[in-house]
Amino acid sequence: MPTVGWIRETDEDRYWEARAADLNSATPARFECPFCSDVFKSELDRATHISSAHPIERPVLFLNGQNAPSKFSLRTVLTPSQISIANCTGISVVKNGAERRYQSQKRFAADLLGERRGLYQVTLENSRIADGARTAAKYRVHVAIANETSLNTIDEEFLRYIATDDLRTSGVRRFADFCEVFPDAEDYYDALAEYAFGVLAKDQTGGTTLTFKQFTDKFSYALAVLSDYSRPVAQAICASVRFNLNDFAHLHPPSGVALLDSAIDFFSGLCANCQQRIHFAPSRAGKKLTLCPIDGVTEEILEAFSLLRGKFDSSKVDGLASKIDRGTLSEFDRAKLRAIVSALYLRTKHKTLAKRNLRALEHDQMLGAWAATELESL
Repeated sequence: MPTVGWIRETDEDRYWEARAADLNSATPARFECPFCSDVFKSELDRATHISSAHPIERPVLFLNGQNAPSKFSLRTVLTPSQISIANCTGISVVKNGAERRYQSQKRFAADLLGERRGLYQVTLENSRIADGARTAAKYRVHVAIANETSLNTIDEEFLRYIATDDLRTSGVRRFADFCEVFPDAEDYYDALAEYAFGVLAKDQTGGTTLTFKQFTDKFSYALAVLSDYSRPVAQAICASVRFNLNDFAHLHPPSGVALLDSAIDFFSGLCANCQQRIHFAPSRAGKKLTLCPIDGVTEEILEAFSLLRGKFDSSKVDGLASKIDRGTLSEFDRAKLRAIVSALYLRTKHKTLAKRNLRALEHDQMLGAWAATELESL
């Protein structure tokens, strides 16, 4: 059973204290399991039983209640209460070649969170007195907490060089070059630049040498880093990336951009409850985000989504439907556009055309359940 204590007297300790006199006696004829009532004929049999029936628990590190990966970065200031450890009897930390051992979880958390920059090799240990069993878990922790003034300046330069109508590779490079004077914020500005390169890759414009398919890697990297920052620019980019990658299954912080947030709410509603009929959330027209650039197809999809709010010419729906099978669309965008077209056809009672698009969508990982439900109701 998991434990969170550190120095504790266990049933194992009391068992062996009571049996201390037996330790100097001759080899026993009975080999009792210290954890249950089973008895064995040999030490080997008992050891085999213990390893299979009573395995020792692996130590676990939690951040904000979530199981931490073996490699992670701390990019924002946390409190000691946001770090917890289970199944641990000791901690070893190596920083810059020097090792320090801890028996107190609170002291370890306070020391780690007191740093602004560094690389740490953390080993959590769990040992058991009764049979000498040991297990360990290793973590590589990169601490990179930027100065607030540095982040503010970087955001200003991002708006100057990247959040423009004419995004180009040269502008992204000038932005990255300028930001090199803020080494404490390297993770942040590097992720901003990667997002911009991803937009260029998806649009295949601005002098990019990246392939179209590389936009997903660029966007995914930016999301992994920027989701750690509660800043307007970072949150707008994260929302844009999640929209591009059809990450609608969970609630996320809003971008602050009305049209994008409304579109995300719409698709999240389709994914969260396929039994729920479409809700046309209020939105207002807009062609681009004010805090970050978006690719041309995302702009088209947001404009198509805005049709759901008011009256529209049915010919516009046919025009949108004709764009679905373009080879320049990602599968993510194709699914979103098909869902919007399906919703518009459902609204105008064009059941045959709605069915055609819903059938093409019903095997989609995110939107397939909604499509299948709509088909059943037609």
